[in-house]
Amino acid sequence: MGGTGAQLSSIPRVPFPKDFPDVVIQNPYGSKTQLFDYPEYQAAKFGGDTDAATRLVDTVVSESKMEELGKVIGDSNPAVVAVRSAEPGRNPLPKAYADLVGEWFGLPVDDEIAQMNRPGRTASRAEYRMLNRTTFGGSSYARPELPAGR
Repeated sequence: MGGTGAQLSSIPRVPFPKDFPDVVIQNPYGSKTQLFDYPEYQAAKFGGDTDAATRLVDTVVSESKMEELGKVIGDSNPAVVAVRSAEPGRNPLPKAYADLVGEWFGLPVDDEIAQMNRPGRTASRAEYRMLNRTTFGGSSYARPELPAGR
């Protein structure tokens, strides 16, 4: 899965609760086109170009994957967390995706959580990225569960 056991992160893994929702991967490994194949990727990921990030997200997001995500969200009204990157140039892709998800489902976007390390997972498969977790810090606003209003 993207590397040897020796390359896996030493960050302690906390088991997810049994009711933790499934992950929906917009662009899974083996997809015909990967994110880094798009011309906007370099400008967004490494140049901090927010317009390129928005164009890229708008291009690659799949309506069927968004429907799948909607099923995972169900009747809950979570905040969408847009993690700020520790990378130089502040990679705007997570915020562009969070903004799209927030707009799609009528959910608030919270961007107060920040990446605290640089695990160097760029161009790695989604499965490898899930095994090599990033550490995060910051505070998210407390928000009571709201009744479904979508």
